Amino acid sequence: MRYRVSSKTKGISTAQVGNLQKIANIPTSVQVFLNQLFELQEANNLFDSYAASIILSLTNWDKDTFYALLLQSLSSHLNLVTIESALLIQKNNNGISNFVLTFLDKEQQPVFIQVSTRNIYTQTHNSYKVIATLSACPKESQNSNDYYKLKNIIDHIPGYVVLIDQNHNIVFANKAFSNYFGSIKNGKCYEIMKQNKNTCTPCNPFEAFKTGTVSVTDWSPKDRPCAFRVYSYPFDDLNNNKLLLQVGLDITSDVKTQVALNQSEERYRTVSDNLSLGLAVMGKNQLIGLSNLRLQEWFGSNASRGKAFFNLFHDEKLHNPNSPDSPVRLTFETAENHECETSLIINNEQKFFRLSFLPIKTPKGNVRAVIAMLDDITERKKVEYRLAQVKRLEGLSILAAGIAHEINQPLSAVHLYSAGLKVLLEQKKDLSPDKIQERLDLILKEASKIKAIISNMRALALQEKIPDLELASLEHSFHEVKKLLSQQLNQQNIKLINHIDAENSFVLANKVQLEQVFLNIIKNSIDAFSKLNAPKDVNRIILVRSYCLAEPKQIILQFIDNGPGLKGDEDKIFNPFFSSSVTPQNMGLGLSIVHTFVESWGAEIIAQDLTQSPLINESNLPEFQEKRGSLFQITWTIKDNQE
Repeated sequence: MRYRVSSKTKGISTAQVGNLQKIANIPTSVQVFLNQLFELQEANNLFDSYAASIILSLTNWDKDTFYALLLQSLSSHLNLVTIESALLIQKNNNGISNFVLTFLDKEQQPVFIQVSTRNIYTQTHNSYKVIATLSACPKESQNSNDYYKLKNIIDHIPGYVVLIDQNHNIVFANKAFSNYFGSIKNGKCYEIMKQNKNTCTPCNPFEAFKTGTVSVTDWSPKDRPCAFRVYSYPFDDLNNNKLLLQVGLDITSDVKTQVALNQSEERYRTVSDNLSLGLAVMGKNQLIGLSNLRLQEWFGSNASRGKAFFNLFHDEKLHNPNSPDSPVRLTFETAENHECETSLIINNEQKFFRLSFLPIKTPKGNVRAVIAMLDDITERKKVEYRLAQVKRLEGLSILAAGIAHEINQPLSAVHLYSAGLKVLLEQKKDLSPDKIQERLDLILKEASKIKAIISNMRALALQEKIPDLELASLEHSFHEVKKLLSQQLNQQNIKLINHIDAENSFVLANKVQLEQVFLNIIKNSIDAFSKLNAPKDVNRIILVRSYCLAEPKQIILQFIDNGPGLKGDEDKIFNPFFSSSVTPQNMGLGLSIVHTFVESWGAEIIAQDLTQSPLINESNLPEFQEKRGSLFQITWTIKDNQE
């Protein structure tokens, strides 16, 4: 910073110096030093003063710019720090100090000037004043300026620096110490730093005097929110006086961070210990670093810190940390989550656990630890076992009901053929062997159907091996079912129309099951017509048609009627025991069995109400112009190896 006092300061008296300082707005410490420098000067002219003569003789400055250059030099950073440090020493040393100032001469070369201050009594002011005197600095003494440089560095350390003798007297302290604890004048370390009247017992830093080694302690003053890490170094000065150098680094932020971490850990403990899950954190050696109370409840001391996680289990993949299937090892290697299930005997009770392993990653993506979460699924397993038993019983009940449902029709036929044969025999009519053979063949045929139905239903319900599929004829199934249902169709005046594509009539299915599908879907339509209030002379139509698609290669089989429709039951129509009108003759199993058979062939079946069906092309179906009724569609997708 440059000060513009006046281009000409010749003739300025020493009494006018104070006014010039105020005009220049120079730092307070420089003002104090200038007052000390010119305090006793009696010269009428500034340049006649002893101080000015010393400075001018050493720097060769021009008198016209002397005062401006003097202010500029004293306000330089190096000299300013030196003056401030000297003033601090004067306060604690009865005004006495010695220091060196650095100026630049006319040739811009450094010039060192020794400054000595002392406290003297002046009669003029009738009081003591600190007076500064100047002298040329001997070359060997110029290095004393390094003291102030060092002090400047020490004053900027992020903590306090203090020298203490064996009697607990503070010999030296940096600026930070004064900021933290106040003035050090005539003070003991325990009085200034801890506000104690007596020495501290024990005093950890002073143990360094006994051991002769560095002591490190953490300390927090009771009356202020800060913390220090104190390094105490014992040493002997040049006069063999034993001193203790203490450097107290401010670790307040570190302590606050540690407190926050401790609070976070406490919250983690509170949360984790109240979880129903068992938790463990482990490193690559699979030794437990942390575990919660739940895990320790299950495994006791085996789940404590430092124990091997893999020793908690008996499964090879969990017990052997080097197993290629070890989920912990895989989590470390792949940095991905892994899961597994296992069972153990704990307190004479079998328990089931689901284990989840989650990686903890470094910022670079490396896995540094793994969290293991153990979920006790014992009760869930018990429920699943009971549900499996219930499902098995449900399957058996459906099997029994399904068999009863499906064999009802062929049993009726057997009964009909047997009764007819009995009537003929009772009438003692002459029956040729061929006639009897014909009737017996019909009975045996229906009996074979019953046997096949029972076998197929049992295989489907109990998930046994399903009979091999074969090419079955849609045409043949249609005509067989039409013969069986002809009486019911005639009674309700229902037309059963055949639009099956004869050239693409064969599909991959089970022949007996295919007939049962035709039978149950057509009977469903007949039952639906029976609920209509319309007279029987109104057209009642059940259309069975099939066609082939080229892309994708599919055979489509449709059953369409103009009955009352499904009325929103499309999603439930294939459920077991579902029926809009359950009766002893209608148990609600027919369409459920149809769905089971079709899926076992690898085909698909859907049901739609004609009012919302996009599958009906009205131009090809003039019989269904009213768009009322239901549609069942079975789709076989033909694979290349099936052609």
